[in-house]
Amino acid sequence: MNLFCPISSSRLGRERNRSSCLENCSCRGFTLLELLVSITLMAVVVTVAAMVFRTGLVAFERRVDTNRDRLSPIALGQLLGTQLNGLLSPEDAELKRYLHFDGRIRELGFVTDVTPLGTGKGGMAMAIYRFEPDRKLVVYAQKVITRPDDLKARLPEGLTRDDAEKMMEQGWICDFLPVAWGRFSYLSRAEEATVNPSGFSSSRHKADRFRFRGQYPASVTLEIKPLKGEVMTFRYYL
Repeated sequence: MNLFCPISSSRLGRERNRSSCLENCSCRGFTLLELLVSITLMAVVVTVAAMVFRTGLVAFERRVDTNRDRLSPIALGQLLGTQLNGLLSPEDAELKRYLHFDGRIRELGFVTDVTPLGTGKGGMAMAIYRFEPDRKLVVYAQKVITRPDDLKARLPEGLTRDDAEKMMEQGWICDFLPVAWGRFSYLSRAEEATVNPSGFSSSRHKADRFRFRGQYPASVTLEIKPLKGEVMTFRYYL
């Protein structure tokens, strides 16, 4: 084989054309520096976008928490009003043995025919609202009443959500709502006669304790302070 054989003209032409294309091609790749700059810019943009998104999300969560803190006491106030409207009538001789109303400044218990927590049995239930300011909590409990002896049942102190299942075995259905504080006050029928025509009583007319003795109070006032927000006042006329 002749190693010194001259290169053919066709082959030489192909090599020359290839070199010309490489020199004149404008579609060259990115340098390492350009890639690093691009990645850095993209990282900055993503970081700024994430910060903006997080700020908006935190603001939204704060608004949701504030609304929840306000709506929960409102729902509690509406529930109490509905159940007070379901108080048993003192004029019904058949239900006279089941009449019960025990009002204190931090706790209110009564028998009603409204049972919102879905016992599915209808009839009557004892409802208890208990404020525990030390724990910033209000405990709501209900127990179906089928006989007068059921009125002797007492709701234990210091209940937590972990106790709910155990209490259910005893016939109690419990729920818990975080609040700053709450209190009840009561206006008797006799004191109602001394209230001004506008219907609003002064603090000297209100009592912190009321027990059923043949009749219900003329009105019940609930004051409740959410964890965030102003004090809410609900007044119920019985």
